[in-house]
Amino acid sequence: MRRRGYLAAVVVGTASTAGCLGGFAGTEARLATVPLLNLDDAGHSLALEVTFEGEVEHAATYDLPGGGSDDPARQVVEGEWPDAPGEFTVRAGLDGAAPTGFHTVPDGAGSACYRVGVQVRPDGTVRYPNGVLDPSMCR
Repeated sequence: MRRRGYLAAVVVGTASTAGCLGGFAGTEARLATVPLLNLDDAGHSLALEVTFEGEVEHAATYDLPGGGSDDPARQVVEGEWPDAPGEFTVRAGLDGAAPTGFHTVPDGAGSACYRVGVQVRPDGTVRYPNGVLDPSMCR
């Protein structure tokens, strides 16, 4: 069985599509959602890849219109993620670039429930805010 979750936010770390946010190897967690947000005035095409235990679970490209910080474009990816806890990695690439930046879901308290966002910043770089959710959010 696979589960869906909902959105909550706690912001940490930043990364550009050319760099990475330090991963947390060997962790176990469950993924709820991957919200996408464009804070840039310009629209962007965002290539998203989500892996679970090294296997691609979701790969798609999303067109996010511009909107800026005052009225950002939003979209939430609610995949049918695996029930079992494990290591999730979220990668993103902008405007035709392959997904290269990443955030690996950290281990909270054993098998915590997470949401990992992908934000296009006003300067055109990407950051990965994440949050720990109530376990009931990963149903």
